[in-house]
Amino acid sequence: MHLLGPYTHGGKRRRLDQPDNVTAPAHGTADPLARAADGLNTAAISSRDTRPPTNLDDQPASPRRGEKRTLQFNDGACRGHNAKEAGAGAILLRPGGDAAWTASVHLEGVQTNNTAEYQALLAGVDAARAHGCNVLRIEGDSALVIAQIKGEFSTKNKRLRRYRNQIRRGLETLGRSSLVHIDRMANQVADRLANKALDSRRTSYECADHGIRTMACPTAAEPPPSPTRPEQPAPDPMSPQPSYQDRSLPGPPVDDVESFPTIATGPDSVPQPRPRLRLRKLTENESQQASKQMTTLARRLLTRLREATSWDDGEGLLCTIAPSIYDALAQFAQPPHRRSHRRYSSAPEVPPSTDDSPGAQHFRARLDGMRAAQRDPTMDRRSVNRARRATGRARRALDREQLRRRFDRDESGCVRSILSAAATSPSDIATAEATDSTCPLPADDVYGYFEGLHTPQVEFDFDAPCGEPFRDRLRSLPPPTKAADVLSADISMEDVEDMLLRVRRHTAPGHDGIGYDILHRFKTELLPLLHEAYSFCWSHRRIPATWKVGVIKLVHKKGSRTVPSNWRPLCLQPTLYKLYASILARRLSAWLEVNDRLTPEQKGFRAMNGCNEHNFMAAMALDDARRRSRALYMVWYDLKNAFGAIPPALIWRTMAAIDVDADFITCCQGIYTDSYYTVVNTATGATPPIQHRLGVYQGCPLSPFLFLVGVMPLVRRLHELPTAGVRLAEDVMVRATAFADDIKGLSATKEGIEAAHQVVQEFLEWSTMAANPTKCATFGTCMAGRRRQEDPPQLKLHGERIPPLSMAETYRYLGVGDGFDHSVTDFQLDAKLKELKGEAAALLRSGLRPSQIVKALKVHVYSKLEYAFRHVRVPRASLERWDAWLRRGLRHLLRLPQAASTAFFYAPTSHGGLGLLPLTDQLAAIQVGHAWQMLHAPDLAVASTARAQVAQIAQRRYRLDAEHWKDRQDDLVVAFLQGTLESSPHATRYRQSHDITSLWTEVQGHVKRLVCCRATATADQPHAVEADDDAPTPPETPTLATPTHPDPLERRNVMAQLKLHAKRRYVTTWKAQHDQGVFTAK
Repeated sequence: MHLLGPYTHGGKRRRLDQPDNVTAPAHGTADPLARAADGLNTAAISSRDTRPPTNLDDQPASPRRGEKRTLQFNDGACRGHNAKEAGAGAILLRPGGDAAWTASVHLEGVQTNNTAEYQALLAGVDAARAHGCNVLRIEGDSALVIAQIKGEFSTKNKRLRRYRNQIRRGLETLGRSSLVHIDRMANQVADRLANKALDSRRTSYECADHGIRTMACPTAAEPPPSPTRPEQPAPDPMSPQPSYQDRSLPGPPVDDVESFPTIATGPDSVPQPRPRLRLRKLTENESQQASKQMTTLARRLLTRLREATSWDDGEGLLCTIAPSIYDALAQFAQPPHRRSHRRYSSAPEVPPSTDDSPGAQHFRARLDGMRAAQRDPTMDRRSVNRARRATGRARRALDREQLRRRFDRDESGCVRSILSAAATSPSDIATAEATDSTCPLPADDVYGYFEGLHTPQVEFDFDAPCGEPFRDRLRSLPPPTKAADVLSADISMEDVEDMLLRVRRHTAPGHDGIGYDILHRFKTELLPLLHEAYSFCWSHRRIPATWKVGVIKLVHKKGSRTVPSNWRPLCLQPTLYKLYASILARRLSAWLEVNDRLTPEQKGFRAMNGCNEHNFMAAMALDDARRRSRALYMVWYDLKNAFGAIPPALIWRTMAAIDVDADFITCCQGIYTDSYYTVVNTATGATPPIQHRLGVYQGCPLSPFLFLVGVMPLVRRLHELPTAGVRLAEDVMVRATAFADDIKGLSATKEGIEAAHQVVQEFLEWSTMAANPTKCATFGTCMAGRRRQEDPPQLKLHGERIPPLSMAETYRYLGVGDGFDHSVTDFQLDAKLKELKGEAAALLRSGLRPSQIVKALKVHVYSKLEYAFRHVRVPRASLERWDAWLRRGLRHLLRLPQAASTAFFYAPTSHGGLGLLPLTDQLAAIQVGHAWQMLHAPDLAVASTARAQVAQIAQRRYRLDAEHWKDRQDDLVVAFLQGTLESSPHATRYRQSHDITSLWTEVQGHVKRLVCCRATATADQPHAVEADDDAPTPPETPTLATPTHPDPLERRNVMAQLKLHAKRRYVTTWKAQHDQGVFTAK
């Protein structure tokens, strides 16, 4: 047929197996393919309508034997949303450039542009199958339709989902296929076919094999059966379908014709979550191949991105980076994980044939022997049972071997699985049963809850009259004078590389399935592309739409599983975005610190020992009130959904008020504009996209610092409140402590705590945030003569009274019980020790190698006590019982005789021991190190408080010579902690001091037992505290040293060195026991 002749372009014959390097034809050049679109003897289309398509694939020019390549164009036309009619156009090209088939289909009924696009694509796929095509390249101008078919975007509409599934099933019957998005101007032929049907209201087909017809091609030319799978009955089109996989190219096609448009996210358009890409163990050749593909991909996208002149040109390229990486590495991925159902089967599971480990070979041999014995009629029952027992032993040995290999490969995951399977208490059993992370609520209920949660109920007004005191505090700040360019400098490649080296590789990815481990593994190949992408975002102060889509997984906290508020939302965002956000967070944090925008009261997410310093100051306030018989009033606040309820406008206006660079603010605002998230683990599947209108992103590296800026007006006003506070040193007044949204107010008077509470109420009213009154608490105590009595302040929030605490109760603040009575706080760790005992028992019975068990005990059991040991007093007898129980378990595990020295368990591994440490010694080392860190805290208020408290204790326990110790506070601190103050002629111990026990009195005993504290003069010369008055010496800075580490310890190594010193003490004991072995003196 003449009308379906070869597709010429600029006077040259267009072939699909030739490079696309022909020039565009002049205006008015006749094009047979264009005439086919217009019908018989129609005029030619203009040159801008006939941009030639690209090669079918990046493959050799000559097709492989048996291949029948076809290029398909398709387009849909619909005039108006939910119109009564639409048009669909499609065309197939043969490898030689001949047009094999065209379709101009008139669609009746309610139609949209998307339905027309889908039906045009479906018609082309059916025609390609009818013509025996087994290699098909589809080019279309609807980015959303292509993304939905490829599985990159989800399909919410049931009708479109049905079309999508039909297309996927049709493509699976082909040998290979690929979908490529092209510019609209390159798809004008299909567009004319679609509009022709819409204008004429007729359906027409043209086929080179069957002639011009008014119906589709006959089905006589049945498509060839799939070469990889037998014919199967067609499943229900509404049933779940696997994601489309591009089987035509080793990686995503990137050429001059393929375009990368922006797909706007919204209620009907959201990226489809993809399973995490996990690479299998690659051979050297596979590693080189993967690296080469990443290099090629990065160079192609980098070239296209550098050519982008506007945000519209480059946003689509940024969106395609993650899908392109995923598709290029899919061939190197691990096979899909399948859950084992061996616990429900009586037959033993046979290890895969690829497992050639000794244990697997031995098990297969035993299993074959058992089966042979069962089939042999001459075997008696005893022999069969013997073979079964042998098979069971081999199975258990193989399980142990696999568990040990898993520990070497994934230590944390292995230990977590062991501990979660060893639930010993009802609460542990409930937790184990709740490991199914699916929320039992339907998607509609979850959607309604979170939609209301992230929709402002009251519009925030930064200029409201009630916010004037807070705005006044911000206006009083001095202008920033340091690091002026940190918020405006261009992103360097060193910034990106530094963030790549800092990431936690096992962090869960977002909807794109690309984790940090992939980016880190191919950092050399991807670094130039990532740098260019982030520089593009930075220069335009925007990020692509797909980076703004988060995937929320709900994790059950406590209480009923059918209450939405009992589920904690964990937002998983694309790692490409989080890497970019980390760079912004680092810059904002540095600028806030060097310009003193954050007060010492706010220690959340800052580079300091925040939680420990806050808990230390809380303990010192309680000790000071007890020791000096003073009144103390406190209030703890629990903000309701603080990170999810803070208005973004409050953050942006506060940033502007503290003189943050305007372009940086615009960049942060661009991150939150038109952002969405979807909850994926509900009972009925994922929810529709929920727009993020309120709060900051959960799990975003930038969110903590944005939140700190948002609550800065509140913390600053509390910091400057004149009537509140507790004086803990001469120049230290503590009015509040804050760790992000965990806020606590302190005052020595009831009026002061009421004034602080009024400030909090005004901030909540101004910011439109709310608190949980029932989860807040107040405490008050004062002296009535010589008797202490409770005096709780009467405070209300949102019209509801805040519950008061008695002196025998505690409030859990920053992970530690904060209470007045020591008799209550002494036993806070009883439940924790019992829990850790169960975990240690599970590890001892797990089947791991003894060396692995010891390592797991050190890393995953002992470490859980370090934070609590800093702040909680524990009866020594409880720790000794725990140590004795563990020694018995280790003796049994290692088959040690009863005469074996206990020093073997605690000596360092470098001396032949196990390197464990008794909890009693661990408590001593941790508390000594903690006290030293507080004495040398960067926060001068903490360091001054520590010195002042030690001096107060010394004055309560000793009669001091005031003239001698004047201006020698550091000398007094060193002498007291070393225990040498009693020998000084300038201090006499009281027979009865009536002082309370505290951290410092316990540290004094720990120092004596560890024999590790040594005073060093400022000039690095020994200085005796008991020196005569006539020989004045400069003030001394308290330092810490051990016999094995004579240099003063530093903050970064104090804990490790103290623990090592405690372990080495057991080496001396072990060597003195000559019946324990032979030692060589060194």
